[in-house]
Amino acid sequence: MSETFYKVIVWRIISIIIGTFVTILYTGNVNKSITLVLLLTVILTGVHYVFEKLWKTLITRINNGK
Repeated sequence: MSETFYKVIVWRIISIIIGTFVTILYTGNVNKSITLVLLLTVILTGVHYVFEKLWKTLITRINNGK
């Protein structure tokens, strides 16, 4: 695996921890906070994947058009 892959995984772990602490402070509910952060992580990871695929397609089309 590439260094970038590991950096992304480490960042996701850090963001989950930070997100959980912030939502616990906001909601006062540990279970709801963990559920919300994990749900958001899954959704945002999926959206990020789709964005990357669309971005790559767009850039390829632009570069081929030149």
